[in-house]
Amino acid sequence: MYFTIISVTILLKVYYLYRRHFPVKGIECIKLDKIVKTNNAYILDIRDYELAHHHQIKGTINIPLAYLKRNYRGLNEKNVYIIASNIVDVNISSRFLLRKGIKINGFYLIHHPNKKSNIQNCKNRRVIHGVHG
Repeated sequence: MYFTIISVTILLKVYYLYRRHFPVKGIECIKLDKIVKTNNAYILDIRDYELAHHHQIKGTINIPLAYLKRNYRGLNEKNVYIIASNIVDVNISSRFLLRKGIKINGFYLIHHPNKKSNIQNCKNRRVIHGVHG
């Protein structure tokens, strides 16, 4: 019985880490200028309202990640590009939207201007996740 409880606990932790930190296959980082020029697609900004308000991008729909489950229904008509402040938010939102049948074409990371980051906005996705080579 004790072994079963430990096994289930470990499996739940692994699943949790997978959903948050493992990259979603087929979704790549795209330069912002390519996303903005795209027609027939939604640009979904999942940053919180304050960040999105102070650093606006024309043509985006701001639905913070916390509100995505309630407000995703209008996104299924077109392809979607995601604007986020970190890769974990991209992974969580991408998995959710893909489960709902919404096609994700790519993402772009906008880091908080007050935080120093050694990651450039749109490097190779493997580098973003810390896997070099």
